[in-house]
Amino acid sequence: MLISNIEEHTGEDTNTIAINVAKEGGLTITPGEINRSHRIGKPGKKKSRDIVVKFVSYQSKAKFMQTRKQLRQNSPITDTWTYDGNIFVKTDPKGPMVRINCHMDLAKFGYKPQSNMSISK
Repeated sequence: MLISNIEEHTGEDTNTIAINVAKEGGLTITPGEINRSHRIGKPGKKKSRDIVVKFVSYQSKAKFMQTRKQLRQNSPITDTWTYDGNIFVKTDPKGPMVRINCHMDLAKFGYKPQSNMSISK
C-alpha cells in the first residue's frame, strides 16, 4: 500500500501516519495490523517521499482500503475503485479517472478532512 503527499518530518513514525490516514477515513487501524512501514526513495527538498505500508494480513489491508466507501456518501463522485493499492474516482461515468494520493486530495470533492489530524510523533 502506498500513501503519497504526506509532508515529511524528522523523527516521524510512519505507522502512526498510516493509522491517522485510516482514522481520517473513519476506520480504526491498530499498530498490530501493520507489519512495517517506511518512506521510499532518496530524501529530497522539493517533494515528500511516498510511504509504503505492509499489513499483517490481507484483511487488514482490505479494511484500510474501505476508506473509498466514504467517498460515495454526499459527494459528486459517481464511481470509486482500487487497483494495486491505489484509490481512483470518477465524477462522470464517461469522464477521466482521478487518482487519490492522500486524504487532502478529497477536499475538491467535498470531503472535509479532520483538522486535528496529527502525522508525526
